[in-house]
Amino acid sequence: FGVSMGSYIALALTQYLEFNKLIIQVPAAYSSKAQNLLFDHNFTEELRRENSWNDSPSFEWLGKYNGDVLLIAAEKDEVIPKAIIERYKEIGESNSRFKFLSIANAPHNIWKKSDNSILYLKEAYGEIRKVIELDI
Repeated sequence: FGVSMGSYIALALTQYLEFNKLIIQVPAAYSSKAQNLLFDHNFTEELRRENSWNDSPSFEWLGKYNGDVLLIAAEKDEVIPKAIIERYKEIGESNSRFKFLSIANAPHNIWKKSDNSILYLKEAYGEIRKVIELDI
């Protein structure tokens, strides 16, 4: 289970570890160049380069993964561009064990306490529980 940058890391781990369930929530996608940069201003500059994520290795990692996948998107996410989520979704849909959930009106961080966070978390938890307990 990974959230944002953690989803990118979880996807990278699919290349080295075997597991049969993967949950990626508001997953980031970093360019091949960003992957090798220190986590400093150079990394941030690369991220801000328009469409730098297009060549992200994470898309290939997801395409190779054959286990259960739940992709959770947040409708009002202002951190991860919708185009990244759409690309992950398109790739995921080639896997019969893929499930997509978009949480209506949710911000990037549904885990942060807000007036609606309980509603967002209940919706996410419902789908997460299905992945954990059942095959998709």
